[in-house]
Amino acid sequence: MGTFPFEIQISGIYQSEPFTQTFNFEEEDVINADSLTEEMWAGNYIKFLERQTQSNDVVNEIVDFSINERVLSIYSAFLCLEPGRGGEVCYDCLDESEATDIKDSTKVQSDSLLLSAYPNPFNSQINLNVKLPDSFSGENVTFRIYDILGQVVKTFEPDLSAGRKEYRFTWNGVSDNGIYVSSGNYFFIVTTPEKIFTKKLLLLK
Repeated sequence: MGTFPFEIQISGIYQSEPFTQTFNFEEEDVINADSLTEEMWAGNYIKFLERQTQSNDVVNEIVDFSINERVLSIYSAFLCLEPGRGGEVCYDCLDESEATDIKDSTKVQSDSLLLSAYPNPFNSQINLNVKLPDSFSGENVTFRIYDILGQVVKTFEPDLSAGRKEYRFTWNGVSDNGIYVSSGNYFFIVTTPEKIFTKKLLLLK
């Protein structure tokens, strides 16, 4: 732990010139801080990253840091943080606000869209399974994969006219333009007239 005074020495290069600077901190210079101060530091660092050139690596760092510190960024503001799971990110949560009576539990289950992806993380390809709610007609539904910038990477267009309830897709990491996408986080999003369902995908090469 050490004792006061603390001495911090910083060395580096600024405007092509090497420098060394020493800071001394006495006990009376220290200010007690709470969790809000920590969040402010995290927010400032996220803003710094957001001002950088937005490469895939930088965006992934923003998303991961934002989730770990529980401070929203422009890339993570749409994620759902589920307090019931200890505040962890919930990519596949369903709106259960109407499930207030135990006698309605069967109806809630039958009206839920089931979404799974495996293997996840994946390398060469991933299998995406969708089971639509029993009450859903199957019309006006879209199946798309988005990157972390919110851009559509892949669109699946199955035949919806037959009233099918279950769909299976395979994605090999190739975009609609025929280009292999880079490693990183992606989101498989099923959009229906009632709700939007999301599954996070992780491509590792």
